[in-house]
Amino acid sequence: MTVIARKIAHAAKVAPARPDADSVADPLIAEILPILARWMSTDTLKLHTVQVSWISEIPSDLPPCIVSAKGETSSNRIAIATSDHFSSLSACRLLSLPENADAATLKPLKPFMEQNLSDLGLRLTRGTAFQSRLPDRVIWTNETAETLGVLCRDLEIVRIDIACAEVGSPPSMITIMATPELLGLYDECDEDAAETDENPVLSPRLGPCEVEIKAVADRIRMSVADCSRLEIGQIVSLPGLRFDQLELNIAMNEGRIPLVDAALGADKGRKAVRLNRGLDPAFRLPPMPDAAPTKRSAA
Repeated sequence: MTVIARKIAHAAKVAPARPDADSVADPLIAEILPILARWMSTDTLKLHTVQVSWISEIPSDLPPCIVSAKGETSSNRIAIATSDHFSSLSACRLLSLPENADAATLKPLKPFMEQNLSDLGLRLTRGTAFQSRLPDRVIWTNETAETLGVLCRDLEIVRIDIACAEVGSPPSMITIMATPELLGLYDECDEDAAETDENPVLSPRLGPCEVEIKAVADRIRMSVADCSRLEIGQIVSLPGLRFDQLELNIAMNEGRIPLVDAALGADKGRKAVRLNRGLDPAFRLPPMPDAAPTKRSAA
C-alpha cells in the first residue's frame, strides 16, 4: 500500500518554481575549482562561466570526452564533458609525459584518458554539492552525446559551460550537466510545501498489493557485439560476485530502488535471502503532501 501511495503522490506532484540558472552556477563553480585544480596538477587554474541554461534534451555540440553517472533514482543524473585538450593534458601530467605529445603518442592512452576522466567525476561527486544524492560506489561510464541523450530523455537539466585555463594558457571547455533533483534545488520548495499544505496524507484505503523484489548478486557491462556472440552453456564471469552482499531492489515509478543488502541462504530446503540490516527508514515514510497549485507557479 505504501508503494502505491508513493507512486500516486509522485504522479500528482506539482512542478516547483525553477531557480535562476546563474544562482545555481556560482556556488557550484566555487566548489569544483579546487577539485579541477588538483586533477590538473596545477595551482593556477582559472574558471570562467561561459553559459548557464536549462535544457530538456542533450545537445550535439558537447565537448567530445563525456562521462555520466546516476544517483539514487533515474532522475538523479550528472554528466561531465571536456575538450580533448583538457582531458589529454591531465593524463599527460599524471603519467609525466610531454604536455605537447602528438596524436600518435596519445592514441594508445585513450583508455587511460577515459578512466582518468571518470576519476574526475568521482572527485566531483565526493564534494558536498552531490554527495548526499549519489551512492557511495557510484559508477561513471563513458558516453557519447547520442547515448547520453537516451539516458537523459524527458529530464530537466542544468547545463553549465565553463572555460578553464591556467595563467597564460588558452582556455579549454568543460560542461557540467545535472538534474535539479541531484543538485538539491527543489528541496527548499518541498519543505515549504510540507509546512503550508493542510491536505491529509493518503489514507490506507487501497488494500494490499504485490510488488516484485529482485536480488542482484553482481552486474557486468557487455557490448552489443559480445551479447550477440553469447551461446547456450557459455559461462560468463562475475568478478564481483559475493553471496553475502546481494542487493534487494524494488521497481518504482522512477526506476528500481535499492531496499537493503542481503546474504544468500536457504529456508526449509528452498533458496532464501537474509537481510543484513534493516530497511532504509526513508522508504517507510508516507508520501509528502503536495503544495496547493496556487502556492507555486512554473517558470
